[in-house]
Amino acid sequence: MLDGIRRQGGRETGRRPEPGTCYTRAVTRRRRPSVAAATAVCALLATACGGSGGIARAVAPPLPDTTGTPMASATPSPSASPSPSPTAAPTATPSPTPAEGGVTRVPPTDTNGDDTVAADLYPSSGAANCLGSGSTGYGACPVTDRLAARLNQHPFSGGEQLCRCQAPWQGVTITAPPVLPAITTYTVEVDLNFGSSIEAKFDVIVLEESDGWFADDIQCHDGGSQTSIYASSPPHC
Repeated sequence: MLDGIRRQGGRETGRRPEPGTCYTRAVTRRRRPSVAAATAVCALLATACGGSGGIARAVAPPLPDTTGTPMASATPSPSASPSPSPTAAPTATPSPTPAEGGVTRVPPTDTNGDDTVAADLYPSSGAANCLGSGSTGYGACPVTDRLAARLNQHPFSGGEQLCRCQAPWQGVTITAPPVLPAITTYTVEVDLNFGSSIEAKFDVIVLEESDGWFADDIQCHDGGSQTSIYASSPPHC
């Protein structure tokens, strides 16, 4: 048993044993993996390698399902309708300048200017109401400056100058010709009724001028210039 040279751990030590010493062979054992452990490792490797070839393959994400119910498209909201532009207010037509005495001057735009002038001079109230105060007198009526000056002289003696009368009339009838282009002088017939079959008839000469309509003469109906207010002694009509 002691042969001069002992082997330790399967190797020669090169040392001689000392007398009286016993040596035991050292043996190193290696554990083998159990079958269950090996099986688990293989399962893990198989899972990591994708189960085939040992190489993991990238898997593309699934495509969207096009066979399902299509999504409802969003309904576009109605566009706001444009706000209407504000309409410009119509320009107000300036009213004619009131004549002194409350009578309105007849503007040139009056398409019945001849009739309007006669109605202003001989209103249905039964008396002329266009006279102005003081020296204005008949200048406040729709008459020319020439006629106003003559009426203010009071050529008719003993009565009112427009009607050549001393009492109010009870009715008035005015007959005016239609206004026509290019005609600027019109003769308007005025019939005044004083009751008891008393009448006075006049021809009022009306002019259309650039700034309005104006009476320029007053004559007895069909009496001519001899009966004009410009005559030296205007007669009753």
